[in-house]
Amino acid sequence: MAANSIHQQPVMAPEQREVVGRQVGDVNPATDELIVSFAEAVANRRDHAHPEWEDLFCANLSSYMGERVAPVLRRLMDAEAERDALRAQVAELESLQLGAIDGRMSATCDNPEHPTWLRAADDTRGCPWCRVAKLETAQATTLRGPETASPHDSPLHHGYALGRDLPKSGGAS
Repeated sequence: MAANSIHQQPVMAPEQREVVGRQVGDVNPATDELIVSFAEAVANRRDHAHPEWEDLFCANLSSYMGERVAPVLRRLMDAEAERDALRAQVAELESLQLGAIDGRMSATCDNPEHPTWLRAADDTRGCPWCRVAKLETAQATTLRGPETASPHDSPLHHGYALGRDLPKSGGAS
C-alpha cells in the first residue's frame, strides 16, 4: 500500500482493491451493530487472561470474527471508494480555483458570466468586469447628459404646441 502524501493515510492499489472485492463478493456492508460487536470481540481477545495451554476463548473469538469479516471488509471497501470519489471531486473543485500565483489569489463575483480573475491579496476593488460596466455607464451618462434631463429644458426649446400659439410674424394678415 502506498501512502497518500496529502493525508498520510495508506491507499490500497487499484489491483489490490479489485482482488479484495472479488474475494469478498457481493455481501452487504456491515451494520453498526456488527462493527460494535466486532470491536468488543477484539477487546475481549486482547484483554482476557491467556492460559498457558490451548486458548479456546481466543480460538472461539477468532472463529466468530472470521465468519463475520466479509461484511466488515465490504463496508471498508465502500468507504474507501466513497473517499476516493470525494477526493476526485475536491481535486476537480480545487482545479477551478487559480490558486496563489505570484502572491496573487483567485477571485470571483456574483455574476456567473464573469470569469475568475487573479488579484493581489490587498486588492479590494472588486470584479473588473463589473467595474468596466459601471465606468461605461458613467461615461455614456456624461456624454449624453443625465437620464433625468428633458430635451424640453433646453434654452432653445419653445413650448409652441399649436399654430395659434406661434408668434405673430410681420407679414400680411
